[in-house]
Amino acid sequence: STARRPDNLIIDEALAVGDASFQNKCLEKFKEFKELGSSIIVVSHDLNLMQSICDRICVLEKGKIYFIGDPISAIKEYIQL
Repeated sequence: STARRPDNLIIDEALAVGDASFQNKCLEKFKEFKELGSSIIVVSHDLNLMQSICDRICVLEKGKIYFIGDPISAIKEYIQL
């Protein structure tokens, strides 16, 4: 059967739990969905993960948008907060 992909996928700190095998499976699915054209929103404080999987990052401060941009710039802004 043909695998279905979500149009939009929202993940909230999913990789904060589970072992390395689980995390790798999740990352492979993220990559697969991204290649198929899914929009993926990942909520995380893991800066290394965000830099490795994101095209753009939105930094929030007290529930409001503080910065939106490329991962390196966004991480710099996040750290300065």
